[in-house]
Amino acid sequence: MIIIACVDNNFGLTFNNRRLSKDKVLIERILKFTENKNLYITDFSKDLFERDKVTVTNDFTKVYEKDDVFFIENIDTQNLKGVEKIILYFWNRVYPSDFKFNLPN
Repeated sequence: MIIIACVDNNFGLTFNNRRLSKDKVLIERILKFTENKNLYITDFSKDLFERDKVTVTNDFTKVYEKDDVFFIENIDTQNLKGVEKIILYFWNRVYPSDFKFNLPN
């Protein structure tokens, strides 16, 4: 499993129940990276992506394929299993965050 997340300088994922950014260039980059891979997102992220190119799920307990990609915004990342790679985009800001990105166990 590959995780992609946007974080602030303190590894915050969201603040006041809002995402850090709606950067269209970043979303295009993620879609290009995942062209031949499965891209999973949560309900929280579905307005960022075209519906036919992603799978919306809140089930992170099943076993996923090595190349499956998860765009993470508002979940606890510490308990994710099978993480092979992490891609973080830093926004060079600090916000009072609701969720923090924690390295998986």
